[in-house]
Amino acid sequence: MAGLGASSGRPASCLANSSARVRAWAFEGGPPVAHEDYYLRAQPTFETPKGPHDWLTRHVFIGIGERRPDGNVVRYFAVL
Repeated sequence: MAGLGASSGRPASCLANSSARVRAWAFEGGPPVAHEDYYLRAQPTFETPKGPHDWLTRHVFIGIGERRPDGNVVRYFAVL
């Protein structure tokens, strides 16, 4: 099925338009959103060579995000 999104069956142009709208909302500013209206979490992983930053590979991290007028802010915490 040429021209269709891989799993949705919708035309690829429709998916690209949706992705562009989501990116614009997430990264191009906009009004603050109340915390009860969304859930923004992240779980980063790191790959580093041996050295001063290899401690990042031995911990689990979580990120808690917040929507602000100038973009998203994510604060990261190491889980002990």
